[in-house]
Amino acid sequence: MYVFLDAKIKISQDFGNRQSALWKKSFTHLVPYAGDHAVERTLSALKPLALKRYVTETTMSYRPEHWENMRQQLKQLGVTRQYVVIQPTARQLFKCWDNDKFSRVIDAVQRRGYQVVLTSGRPQTR
Repeated sequence: MYVFLDAKIKISQDFGNRQSALWKKSFTHLVPYAGDHAVERTLSALKPLALKRYVTETTMSYRPEHWENMRQQLKQLGVTRQYVVIQPTARQLFKCWDNDKFSRVIDAVQRRGYQVVLTSGRPQTR
């Protein structure tokens, strides 16, 4: 357990479901889990370090071979023109939307001439 680590500063977020005495004594700082976005919540753990500056910009990029692989998969699935990707699922219930609303959005996108690609869930293999 972390209590046995010989570190001057041991930080964790103060999770509501982890309140045992051993857990609390394992860290020098328990930081409130704060922020609207996952990135903000994760970065909130850095607060005890009093960092003056850190990078908060994020980017999502793919290598050219990944783009080519995706193009081939889309072609095999019959996606041959401009498309819109819609993921009608969410891991958190408060982010879920009514099926009827998704249906209306999909219909509107298709009326504008786009193909719709639906995505869902995690991949079977990592």
